[in-house]
Order: sequence, then structure tokens, then C-alpha cells
Amino acid sequence: MYSNKLLRLMMYDEQSQPPPDIKSLNASIFTRFGDVTTQDLVREMLLETIISNNTHFDQFYNECLPLSCTYTNKQRRRILASLLLLIALCSGLNKIFRILIPSFGKIIFSCIDWWKRRHTRRDHFSDDITCPCTHISIPYGDFISELQVDAFHEACSTNAIFDILTDGLLGLDEFNLSYGNDFKVWKFFFIDSLRLLCLLAQESVENSINVFLSSTMLINQLESRERFENEINNTINQFQKRISISFAQTLDLLRMTAQGNALLSTFSSNWNLSRAGIDSERNTSFVTIPIIHNNTEQNTSCSCATLQTCTMPVNLSNSNETMIIDGMVFGCNLLETVLLSSLSCLYSETCFINLRDLLGAPPRPVKPLNDSLTRFSVNDTIETMAYQMFIESWTSNASYENFYNSCSPNYCVYTYRSRFDVREMLTTFLSVFVGLSFGIRFAVPYLVKIFQKIKRRFRIEPTQ
Repeated sequence: MYSNKLLRLMMYDEQSQPPPDIKSLNASIFTRFGDVTTQDLVREMLLETIISNNTHFDQFYNECLPLSCTYTNKQRRRILASLLLLIALCSGLNKIFRILIPSFGKIIFSCIDWWKRRHTRRDHFSDDITCPCTHISIPYGDFISELQVDAFHEACSTNAIFDILTDGLLGLDEFNLSYGNDFKVWKFFFIDSLRLLCLLAQESVENSINVFLSSTMLINQLESRERFENEINNTINQFQKRISISFAQTLDLLRMTAQGNALLSTFSSNWNLSRAGIDSERNTSFVTIPIIHNNTEQNTSCSCATLQTCTMPVNLSNSNETMIIDGMVFGCNLLETVLLSSLSCLYSETCFINLRDLLGAPPRPVKPLNDSLTRFSVNDTIETMAYQMFIESWTSNASYENFYNSCSPNYCVYTYRSRFDVREMLTTFLSVFVGLSFGIRFAVPYLVKIFQKIKRRFRIEPTQ
């Protein structure tokens, strides 16, 4: 646009008239634009110079024309001013409360009385009472007046087993150990072993009860009757379970000792002695050979050398008949024979009659065992009953009065927990407010005097 020739060529047209006389742009005029495109010129709105903003605050103030000004100085309030403000506030609140509280009190008390009449049941929490004991160690025997076995199994408490099985007993000179598992041979030993087992259980129970009653209960405060009864019942139940477990462990120790040391049985039911030979000094040596027990009912066999509970059925026979006694077994030794057998035959009327017939017992008024007198099953083994010490039932009685006398508390502390009462809350608030009001009235004048003395003492006077 700054070249005339170029401008004429752009505007020349052969068919039209000659181009008008249009002058090119003046390059001598100062411009802030250089070699730029038309788009850049449009973006800058073709402005060469911009008039700067020239404002005058004086003219603005004259136009605003304020009537007044406020100056705020922020600083901490002085202690004296704070005390005076607090006194004024308390005095004002005191006057207001003196006027309003009587009226509000009457309204609130009326509402409380109405609410209590509507809700006669008062919400409260559990009460608590503590009575420290004078003696913290109390023997159980001081308040447990009765602790004993009410009944043992019929086999231990009566002579029923002896009466049933001793009729027709062979004399000692008629015993022949070669009878093996014939019940006639070892029935006397069976009865005597069962009797000794019952005596051992009864003595263990008696000794355990004496030890328990002589032991002490540690307690630091008196307990309620309900809690006392629950704790004593739990303690007695644990004691009953504990003595049964202890007795069972003793029996297991005896059984494992006999099995582990391969002790010979009286009836050679576990080992056979066989002569090995005679040495030069005519001393005879023997070897032990384990006996194999054949169970014809189950078609099995076992050896006492490897199995402690190896058994075989027990036979009872006479010259005409042979029967297998229901529940009776022949074990590796006499203790295993007694423990692994059951008394089921002695509960059955049919088996009971057949047993006495084969024993050759004379007719006597002997009855079978009564299954209604036991908590055990008629098919339970003697081992099951022995591990429960043949106990049918217990009797126990604990006296709370004796426990109280043994505890002997000197005093008790009673704590009552309840919800905070509205009347009590209002009374407390008024009491605190009145106390603070009188306290501030009394203390503030003295505090002001003390503050003024301190201020005068530490005031810095200008030197002349």
C-alpha cells in the first residue's frame, strides 16, 4: 500500500475507465506498527496511541463531600476496665434475675409437679451397696452346711451284686484256673474287686469333700444373696467335676502301669509262662508268651501284649448247658475285666433267671437290679460308672446367713444413681450464681485497691 506502481497495477482494468488518482500511504508518518498483516491491525483496532487515564482525587472528594469521619483504634482492654465491666454485668444480671427468677420458678415448679403427676414412675438406674468384709479369707465349711453324695449306684450302696452272684459259689479247693473264662472260677474275685472299687470311690469322695470344706474362699466385700448362691453353685459344680476327673486319672494310671510293666494276671489271662530250660545249676528259666483272645461273637482276635482293652466273652456252663453272660467280658487282668464289663444281665429278668439257674442257686427272694434307681444306662460299662465315681446324686446346702456372719462387715456404703432432677439443677444454678455474686461484691473492691497500689508503685515519673 506504500508503493504507487503496485497500487495502479492492482486497480488497472482494460475494459474499464482509467484508474482514479489514489495516493499511497505516507511512509513519513510515524507508526507503531511494522510489517504486520491486516489481521494484526484489526486486532489492535488500528490505534496508534492510547490516551492515559487521568483521575483527580480532589475532584472525587469534592463530589463525595463527607460530613464526618470515624477513627477506630484496636487495643487490649485494661484490667481495671475489665473488672469494672464484670462488676457492671454481674450487677445487671443480679437485678434481672431477682425480677424474673421468682416468676420463672413458679412456672417451672408447676410444670414439674404436673409432669410428676402424669409420670408416677421415676427413671432411675441400678442401686449399688458395698459392705467390706472384716475377714477376707473364709473357709467353705463355715457357710456350706451340707455337701455329700445323696446316693451311690445300687451296686455300691447295697449287697445286691453279692446276693445275686454268690449263691452256688465253688469252694476254694474246687477252683481250677484252667477253666479260663468260665465265670464260675473268678466270680468271687469279680465281686470282691467291684466292692473294693466302690469303697475306693466312696473314700475318695469323702476325702475330697473334707479337703474342699477346709479350703478358703477369698472375698473382700459382702455379696448379694443371688450372686452368692450362683457363685457357690458354680464352685460346687466345678468341685464335683474335678474329683471325678481326678479319680479317673488315678484309675488310668493303675491300668497303664499294669499294661506297661506286663504284670501277670492271676488267671493267666494276658501272659503264659513257658519253661525255657534248666541250666547246669538246675535253675529253671521261663519265657512269657502273650495270650490271644478270640471274640467269637465279633469274629475278631487280639493280644493283651498290644491292646490293653483286649477282651473276650464270658461263659457260664454246667454239665448240661452253656450261656454267654450278656455284658460280661474277660479282660487282660482282673481290673480290666471289672471295668470293661457291664451289669446289663443283672437288670434283665430273663438273663437274671438263667444266670442263677446255671450257678445252681437255691430259690430265694432275690430280685434283679432296679433300672429306675440309676441315672446310668443299663448297658453302661462299670468303667463309665467308675469314672463318675458311681455317684447318682449330690446334696448341697449353703447358708447365706453364715456367710454374712463369717464376712462380718462393720459398715456398708449405699450408692443411689438417678437422673439429674430439674428442680435440683435450678437450685444448684441459683446457689452458684448467688455465691458468685456475693463473692465478686466482696472481692472486687479489694482487688481494685491492690491494683491501684501496684500501678502507683511501678509508675515511671519523668525526670526534670
